[in-house]
Amino acid sequence: MSTFRVFVVSIMVMGLIVMSTLTAHADETSDIILQLLIKKGVITEKEIADLRAEIKKKKEENPAAAESPAEKTIKKEEALNAYWKDGLSFRTEDKKFDLKVGGRIFTDFMWLQEDSAMNGRFGEETNTAELRDARIYLAGSIYEDYIYKFEVDFSGNSSPVIKDMYAGLKKIPYLGTFRAGNYKQPISMEELTSSASLTFMEKALPNVFIPAYRLGFQLNNTLFSERLTWAASLFNESTNDLSTSNEWSFASRFTGLPWYEDDGAKLLHLGIGYSLRNPEQTLQYQQRPEAHMAPYFANTGSFAARNASIVDYEAAAVYGPLFLQGEFMQDFVNRTNISGTSYFSGCYAQVSYFLTGEHRQYDKARGIFSMLRPHKNFSLSDRTFGAWEIAARYSYLDLKDDGINGGALNDATLGLNWYLNPNMRIMWNYIHSHRNGVGDADILMTRFQVDY
Repeated sequence: MSTFRVFVVSIMVMGLIVMSTLTAHADETSDIILQLLIKKGVITEKEIADLRAEIKKKKEENPAAAESPAEKTIKKEEALNAYWKDGLSFRTEDKKFDLKVGGRIFTDFMWLQEDSAMNGRFGEETNTAELRDARIYLAGSIYEDYIYKFEVDFSGNSSPVIKDMYAGLKKIPYLGTFRAGNYKQPISMEELTSSASLTFMEKALPNVFIPAYRLGFQLNNTLFSERLTWAASLFNESTNDLSTSNEWSFASRFTGLPWYEDDGAKLLHLGIGYSLRNPEQTLQYQQRPEAHMAPYFANTGSFAARNASIVDYEAAAVYGPLFLQGEFMQDFVNRTNISGTSYFSGCYAQVSYFLTGEHRQYDKARGIFSMLRPHKNFSLSDRTFGAWEIAARYSYLDLKDDGINGGALNDATLGLNWYLNPNMRIMWNYIHSHRNGVGDADILMTRFQVDY
């Protein structure tokens, strides 16, 4: 028999034997085919016997390599099972591995009208639209105790921006959870709350002081049945492009629940945060009037600074459908070109009420508020209307001191939110913004939001 013929016959016989491991009746099928090959003179009975003996010998020498896909069936407790809970998730039966695949799309529209003084100072009024957020993410745990998250934002005209990108370990005795990577620094309740769960379309004016996403290391834990939380982070003064800095800074936060009843339907939240920032030579604070497409109405410009100490006081209360929240921030800056300390500050207070009876959902493990679940999703066929929320906010920002005239800004905002289901929301915001000593602007915005 030629070498080529032996090769072809060997492949055919081995394939038939593999088939016999995959189907219940494959032995009978392979015998019939082999008899036809013998009858046609393609192969002899002795050649078949020799090949089978060789395959049997290899199986005995390496049983694992000889296992068929059927024999390598994944154990039931190791299989990833898919399910939907406000998003696509996967989990093994023993809960040692889980994965959540999520994303969000915010589409915003804005109409801006300024008086003549504001128009002359900040430019022509603008009516425009933008894709405010377009994110995808993967998050979960490995071997139960190891956590990870990877989130990228594709909105804007520049390259994609990495948001959360970290790995960590949880259930560390006394210390709780450790993470390393890019994440939001632990200061400010509003900053740590997901933008998909905020009452208004944009964060309040004082958020300008918060470092937000930075590269670093963090420890956080809870105490007294999650009635207290604490977090401490050492972070690099890097930006969202993950470029590194020679300076390291610190942030921390402590929260408590002096009152918590009815599974969070009634609660009082109090917290304090502190951050010591060490910028590379200069600082700059600039803020829009709580509208991302509007120009900066307050701006210090770049100024020399050694460090900045930020103190944040926060409070929130839930009483059924009534929700109250507020923060007061102080920023003490040690500048390099003058003696003494420059002082900036800001605050906001907001109230909202659910006309359909829902209440804000509180995450005890993190000390923040999470996504809302309507009592009944919007459905034309069922004649149900989702959840409706009305809201109002006042915020103030002062960026003037020691020769720095970044301006003082006041915003009054009215909001209406329609939650169609846990993953979709339509928002309307009206903002009256006043720049002290300059003039006024009126802004109307709407957002179509999908988050899962």
